Amino acid sequence: MEPVKLVIDTDIGPDCDDAGALAVAHALQTRGHCRIEAVTHCTSSPYGAGCVDAINRWSGRGDIPVGTLETAGFLTGPAYERY
Repeated sequence: MEPVKLVIDTDIGPDCDDAGALAVAHALQTRGHCRIEAVTHCTSSPYGAGCVDAINRWSGRGDIPVGTLETAGFLTGPAYERY
């Protein structure tokens, strides 16, 4: 069976769900169940893409493309960064 190709869309930031989802996806890829083609980051946080890239690199897959939103002000500010 061919590995399922994944493009993962995240809003990684003040909570841990996306980090967990990426960890699971990397574990599944290691087992041959999927292939992570790309990961996106859909908020304006300046730290999101770097966080995604750090998780990918830690998992030994720093070559996975990471896309990010370039529009300012989307899901940013104190209400979204308090954790």
